[in-house]
Amino acid sequence: AVGFLGYWGDAKGIEVLIQAAGRLTAAGVQSRWIIAGSTGDPHDEYSRSLRRLASQSGATIEFPGSIPETSMLEYLQSLSVLVI
Repeated sequence: AVGFLGYWGDAKGIEVLIQAAGRLTAAGVQSRWIIAGSTGDPHDEYSRSLRRLASQSGATIEFPGSIPETSMLEYLQSLSVLVI
């Protein structure tokens, strides 16, 4: 499982992560991709563009939204890699 957690913004490079997920999936790497967090508005243009890019990538990418503080440790322990 590969995860990202944080506030979404142009400078975060989430697009690069999604493209890498697609390339690795196309190369036969089986992974679970979880991009947690948000811009605060799941319907804004940036959030929609990330979801569009993810659907075009060929990778299975989950967008669980914000992780509650009470679930943070469980989320982090479920990952093999945390992308910062």
